[in-house]
Amino acid sequence: MTAASGLLGRAVLAELIALTGGKNLVAVVRNPETFNDAKVAVRPGDYDNETEMAAALTGVDTLLMISAPIVPNTDRLAQHTRAIHAARAAGVRKIVYTSVIGADADHRMLYWPTQQVGRATEALIKNSGMTWVIARNGLYVDLDLAHIRRAADGDGIYRTNAGSGRCGYISVAELGIALAALVCGDQFANETVNLISENLTQAELVSIANDVFGTHVVYQNISIEQCLEKFHAMPDYVKRGEDVITMLVGCFECIAHGLFEVSPDFAYVTGRPAKSIREQLAAIRDKRPH
Repeated sequence: MTAASGLLGRAVLAELIALTGGKNLVAVVRNPETFNDAKVAVRPGDYDNETEMAAALTGVDTLLMISAPIVPNTDRLAQHTRAIHAARAAGVRKIVYTSVIGADADHRMLYWPTQQVGRATEALIKNSGMTWVIARNGLYVDLDLAHIRRAADGDGIYRTNAGSGRCGYISVAELGIALAALVCGDQFANETVNLISENLTQAELVSIANDVFGTHVVYQNISIEQCLEKFHAMPDYVKRGEDVITMLVGCFECIAHGLFEVSPDFAYVTGRPAKSIREQLAAIRDKRPH
């Protein structure tokens, strides 16, 4: 698997180790010296270096390709293209790609450029000659929870431009379980699946978070312009770059238009229904340091 050192990568790797004991697992990371896991083979691999990636994937049968993060001055589609070419050159048989849920956004919407990278990558994989699975991941409830918790520590109001639209959410931990199943299951081939738990409105998500964490946050819908202004006032997001801010506000715009409300395939993939968002938030709460 690529991007094994990231948030999602570590969650999937933990599940794969639980399933296999670490046997025949290869973790591809940019900086192997900073990644310590004696249970798996660790190889250097960078989306910007096709030759290095091909070497990292030598002998690999099934690849979990985690989409590249949004970083300033980076061409994510070119990165994905290099990784796909490297996989094919290395003789990879099957590729599982982490994409994103949703009907296609209008070209005038803020999320459109980000979504086009995902859809173009999906097309490249489908035409690669390898067996493929497109895993369209729901939005990470962990990240929205962080914003809700920030609101709880502030003025108690969680503001987005998502309105009353519904969105498919899932925790990173549950997503790790489903992706591990797709990697290990040969029955999954040449298909696209939606990995979500529940479709919720922002107000419903806030209400559940309040119940689980004992907070009293309220949800307030704001305009796209106001949401952009909100993130531009947050130094940690300004540091991550304009593309990240535009993507986040674009996600909320998609939610408002109903584009992120999808049917779940989690049970089909794992053999059990996804845990409820309430259960997933409780699991996140219980893992928090006391």
